[in-house]
Amino acid sequence: LGRGSLSEAAQEAHDLISVAGNLGAARLSGLARDIEQAYRAGKIDACSSFGNAFALESAQALRALKTYHAAS
Repeated sequence: LGRGSLSEAAQEAHDLISVAGNLGAARLSGLARDIEQAYRAGKIDACSSFGNAFALESAQALRALKTYHAAS
């Protein structure tokens, strides 16, 4: 990733903080914050680790949202 790409990735992660928070996915929001901070610090290796955790947590959040939607 180039320096511009890091900045763009950090902004995307920042956007996810709010989206996840608005959906009530606090853990997902927290992981997005960790990813944003890692990108802003240029810690690419940490981003990969956080990204894996984010993928797992987002799948769990999606299942919860589907369950909620089906019940309403």
